[in-house]
This record gives sequence, C-alpha cells and structure tokens, in this order.
Amino acid sequence: MQYADVVTIVLTCVTVVITCVSIVLAILGVFGFQQLKQNAVEAAIRHVEKELSTGGNLRSLLENRVDAMVASYAKQEVKSDDWGDENDEYGEAAS
Repeated sequence: MQYADVVTIVLTCVTVVITCVSIVLAILGVFGFQQLKQNAVEAAIRHVEKELSTGGNLRSLLENRVDAMVASYAKQEVKSDDWGDENDEYGEAAS
C-alpha cells in the first residue's frame, strides 16, 4: 500500500465520521429547539398568569384602563341612534 492510498482511506474515514457527527448534531438541534420552544411557551403562560393574578402589575394596569374607558363613555351623551329604531326593532315591523 502506498502513501497516497493510506491518505485517501484516512480522509474518507474522516469524512464519514464528520458526516455522522453532523447528522447527530442536527437531530439533537431539532429536539433541542422543540424543547426550547415548549419551555418558552410555558414561561410565558406562567408570567401572564402571575401578572393577571390579584395584585399583579398587568391586572392593575388593565383595571385602570378599563375604568378610565368606562368613565369616559359614561360622560358621553346618549343619542337616540344608540337605542335603535323603535319602528323596526330586530328586523320586524312593530305592530
């Protein structure tokens, strides 16, 4: 066996080993990404539940905004259009 043949065999073995390692890393990467995605979803759910619980910052912010919107709406004048058409309520003519 000559030196060139040995080098060819060694380089082929190295190529096969690198290919196998790459396939294993790709499989681990897919499973790792799925696990990372699942952990991110669970963390987001826990954070939102904590923030919406009694005393949470998001809950108090939403309560304040809704109270301000209700108060703003309550100050507006009620128009006759808001009550609907008395002659044609629910799509039927009044008798």
